[in-house]
Amino acid sequence: MNRKTIGPGYEIREITGHTHDKSVTIIGKAFGAVIGELGINRENCPRFPAFTTVADLDEKRAGGARFFGAFTDGRQVGIILVEREEDGRYFAKRLAVLPEYWHRGLGEQLMNRAIECIKELGVDRVNIGIVNEHTVLKNWYIAMGFREVAVEKIDFLPFNVGFLEKAIT
Repeated sequence: MNRKTIGPGYEIREITGHTHDKSVTIIGKAFGAVIGELGINRENCPRFPAFTTVADLDEKRAGGARFFGAFTDGRQVGIILVEREEDGRYFAKRLAVLPEYWHRGLGEQLMNRAIECIKELGVDRVNIGIVNEHTVLKNWYIAMGFREVAVEKIDFLPFNVGFLEKAIT
């Protein structure tokens, strides 16, 4: 299933084109809305999702990532990527919704579509990595059935990375 209507005027569908300008803008605005409170900037964390470029997304697509978007009236307002890591685990990444569309269930629907995609591949778990100190986000994922599996301090990041997973059998 590549298209799912989630409410009047909203749908989730796979993004198969190769132009990532809209996705980059959405990721930048969504992640940019919280970087100040988390103390993140280009200098201390240049690879943070808020600073994603079209080239970054092109590289992910070339590596096999799949992209799903939330759309309203034909306009993209959200994004999520599904990517297989070298160790074989599948991650849902870059979940982002334009801030003016927050609290409408679009993030959860995007995550559900990523989970469907991973399940269709015969995989029984979905993984995510988050800024561990972002407790609101962490609690949101836990309420969706994710559980924390590890917290790591990575030398070049100004925060701890929380790894969560959800069984999808």
